[in-house]
Amino acid sequence: MNKGRYLLWIIAIVWFVFLLVDFRSDVQGRDCFTWMDPQQYHGFAKDMIAGVRPVDDFEVPSIFPFFIAPFVAIDPGVGTSLWVNVIGGAVLLVSIYLIAATLCLRTSSLVVSAIILCSPLLIGLSRSLYVEFWLTALVTAAFAIYLRLFDRVDKRLGVGFATLFYVVILTKMTFPLFFLVPAAFHCISLWATGRRQDALRLIGIFVIPAILAVGTVWLFFPRAFAYYLNFGNTAIPIMYLVGPIARWSLDSMGYYFWILSTMMLGAIAPLLLLTIFLPRWKWRQFRWDWLLTPRATLWLWLVGPLILLISQTVKEPRHVAPCIVPAVLLIMLAIDSIPQRAVRFAALVLICGVSGLQYFMSTTGVVHTPYFLDRPLAIDALQRELALPDIDQPAYLSTPPPLIQISSFSIGSAMTRRVISSSVASSL
Repeated sequence: MNKGRYLLWIIAIVWFVFLLVDFRSDVQGRDCFTWMDPQQYHGFAKDMIAGVRPVDDFEVPSIFPFFIAPFVAIDPGVGTSLWVNVIGGAVLLVSIYLIAATLCLRTSSLVVSAIILCSPLLIGLSRSLYVEFWLTALVTAAFAIYLRLFDRVDKRLGVGFATLFYVVILTKMTFPLFFLVPAAFHCISLWATGRRQDALRLIGIFVIPAILAVGTVWLFFPRAFAYYLNFGNTAIPIMYLVGPIARWSLDSMGYYFWILSTMMLGAIAPLLLLTIFLPRWKWRQFRWDWLLTPRATLWLWLVGPLILLISQTVKEPRHVAPCIVPAVLLIMLAIDSIPQRAVRFAALVLICGVSGLQYFMSTTGVVHTPYFLDRPLAIDALQRELALPDIDQPAYLSTPPPLIQISSFSIGSAMTRRVISSSVASSL
């Protein structure tokens, strides 16, 4: 290992230590959440550990509370439970390392991971208990395995991928959306090139775990199964006010593309234009097996969910959080393909510097950071200001029933806007 590599490792380690210290300062003393989803996960995990509610009593088809439970067992406070996201960050780092090896990136996977973690959207999600931070890590882990299935649909890799696919569907029901378009084109390519047995195996790898996951919810979590029938929070009237109201309007169709260029990539978004030209496309040599290349899969991973989710009534930035990973990987592939070493190094320094600056601007409130909250809100005092008769009433100690959720969290969010900065408030 040369001196440059040693220096890179030292800088990367120092940066990740800084991220941990800054994360600790942001979550220390946190006393509440700003919306119902994190409260549901945390509240159920706390009730489950306390023995107040059985494990099959959760109203959302997600095993995410089981991720949180070990941290809640140590300390039921909000701040302690947020450390589960550090484990999610570690899963993301390992997954990026595996994908970088598959792509043969010359840039260290630590650098790529650091750039991804500087995304304003991921910064905000890491400071809350929305499942999408973990979903980003798990989708990336699944693609790390999936990219190795191109040469041959190996049985052992296939079983490993199917098992992970099953677990992640149980964690977040929107997980298959990120594979729907890449897998469809993969199957078409296999069938067109005569590899029909591999195509059938691939279909089984996706369909069987999906059926098993839905069956598991139906058998063991019957209360949560209703979530599948009404598309979750779309049954709550207030949720229609999140994102563009008219589903097929221009605002709606361009919403997630705007989110990609602002809240996900932010200041490094212009570099995504490089990926259109670099590495150079070979259109005249197009063949069906071109769809089996990692680069094509990254594009389908990026664009597929942005298009598919247009039809969803409720639109939020967090729904497409995993798309930040292929966007950054495509940028790094473009930078890696620059033939001039000096230009390539300058581009790498540029993206690292801009990402670092963006991190500081996001965490200090200079730019809008969705879902970001870095301080306690003195929730007891807020509840007294709302003239609630008893701050220890069950609605605030456990997961409330649906009707109480709507009233308490809507009012709570309104009160929160009065005490925190406008950049934080606009993310509620």
